[in-house]
Amino acid sequence: MMGEKLKQQRAAHKPHIVMVISSLGPGGAEKITSMLAGHWYRKGFAVTVVTLTRHSHDHFKLDSGVCRVSLNFQAHSRNVWESLRNNLRHISRLRKTIRSLQPGCVVSFIDDTNLRVLLALLWTGIPVFVSERTDPRHHDIGRARQILRRILYPLATAVVVQTGGVRNWALQLLRQDKIAVIPNPVDALRDDAEVGNSADVDKQTVFAMGRMGPEKGFDMLLDAYARSNILQLGWRLVILGDGRERATLQQQAERLGIAHTVLMPGTVAEPRAWLRRGGYFVLSSRFEGFPNALLEAMAEGLPAVAFDCESGPADIVRNDVDGLLVPAGDVAALAEAMRRLAEDATLRTRYAQRAKEVLQRFALQRISTQWEELLDRNIKHE
Repeated sequence: MMGEKLKQQRAAHKPHIVMVISSLGPGGAEKITSMLAGHWYRKGFAVTVVTLTRHSHDHFKLDSGVCRVSLNFQAHSRNVWESLRNNLRHISRLRKTIRSLQPGCVVSFIDDTNLRVLLALLWTGIPVFVSERTDPRHHDIGRARQILRRILYPLATAVVVQTGGVRNWALQLLRQDKIAVIPNPVDALRDDAEVGNSADVDKQTVFAMGRMGPEKGFDMLLDAYARSNILQLGWRLVILGDGRERATLQQQAERLGIAHTVLMPGTVAEPRAWLRRGGYFVLSSRFEGFPNALLEAMAEGLPAVAFDCESGPADIVRNDVDGLLVPAGDVAALAEAMRRLAEDATLRTRYAQRAKEVLQRFALQRISTQWEELLDRNIKHE
């Protein structure tokens, strides 16, 4: 399984980093995995990305030098016993796969995958770094997984969280020296990125982006957009992304009488190329981890309006410097902030000039160094 490519990488005598994630589908953790994998490979590390799903589920592409293993686990079980049997098989296969790669360390992303990796690598001596990518205080993973997390997370070499708030949660499970706070990185988009089918996008476009689930609060965004009356000023709303609530959101837009000014183009290949042509960005989430969508919008020079939810927005948006923070869940305040930005071009320009500073504040090189320092403190070099 090693392959010539991996053998050549390992000749550089840097630790072999194996990264494990459920898939490389459209999502924040998936994007960060692809970014870090490529960056580490270019810095001379041997890197393998293991996904639990097939290559056909990929949305993000890996650097050609990064090795890839896909396990094609089947998720469907007819009953609890079949589920238990399948999980045991998956864990056994995952253990065999990772051990065959002879990693210097394993980096795992997202709670369910973290638990599988920790179980798979019990008593192997392989350093395991698990990463929480949302706010566990609001994300319910079920009673059984919560118990497993309490048992298994202390066995990890370290647990990586993205904000101080989630660090406080982790202190209930772990010693302080086992917790690292490392935010998401953002990188500059290449200048030749194509904007695609977005002829209607202009500087009077409000953007939002994310998976269409309840946590993203797009229902509150539609209410706020309708209340703000900025459509009367010629502003339209574009929500990039897809998910199970899409039809419900479209029905809500119809009921509110705003459907003709709301565009939902689904998952697009290069969302940042769309964002760079807009007027400002809105984050309406009920809770977050460390929102990539917000980072990417600001990196494209969009001022932001965001709910000050747990956790992440207040770490990114500097209120009245590069955007506006409003109380979490306050739709009236969100509508007022949206109207304020729509009406004040000077304010938008001032915020936009500072928004792009996220490219320095959360630069890929800077965040990667934090990861590398954590790994270096805890693994043996080959």
